[in-house]
Amino acid sequence: MPGRRLFIHQVAATACLVVARNAFAESPMLSPSEPAAQALGYTADATQTDRKKFPNYAPGDRCSACAIFVTRIGENSGTCPLFPDRMVAADGWCNAFSVAI
Repeated sequence: MPGRRLFIHQVAATACLVVARNAFAESPMLSPSEPAAQALGYTADATQTDRKKFPNYAPGDRCSACAIFVTRIGENSGTCPLFPDRMVAADGWCNAFSVAI
């Protein structure tokens, strides 16, 4: 259903913008050792993703290409609604990766 899919993407985009507006104000970087990061298999360097543990990882996948990642042009970090009080690395990856359309 394109209408439903579009609505879900619009809600996600709106949530990202709200999070981004607040999060770009000096939020600390997400550490892969934090419980939320570990729960989603986050790594700050996508090339270091454990492919046996996360078989849905594909080379080239990274936060900067994710549908819910928000960044400023030229920045190497950004925000993600999954980690609301942290900045994530643009070259990172987690198991919630979703291809941007």
